[in-house]
Amino acid sequence: MNGERIGDEFRRKVCRQIDVMPEGINRYRVVTPFEFDDGDGLVIVLKQQGSGWQLTDEAHTFMRLSYDSDTADLHRGTRQKLISNALDMFGVEDHDGELVMPVPMRASEMHSSPSSRRFSASST
Repeated sequence: MNGERIGDEFRRKVCRQIDVMPEGINRYRVVTPFEFDDGDGLVIVLKQQGSGWQLTDEAHTFMRLSYDSDTADLHRGTRQKLISNALDMFGVEDHDGELVMPVPMRASEMHSSPSSRRFSASST
């Protein structure tokens, strides 16, 4: 699977303003037009994990929230409920502070070799 094909497929299915840049073997930086008020962009990485693919923030979201809040407050009460509801709404999982979303693949791609597999994200 080559980076150019992954980028084209990702932009076609998600958004034309998103770019995907290779960052190693089976790892791609997802570049979006979205940024924080200090100008830093969102950290989103598309990477192969085991036999599947996932999008991850590599724990940057909670790190940024910790700049303005006690991280313990993010895991209890109303804040925790709001965060959990938002994650559930979009199928995102919290893996000890790392936000991860599995990327669904068609059944025919699950058994193909990595070199012949095509990226197939569903936009939900």
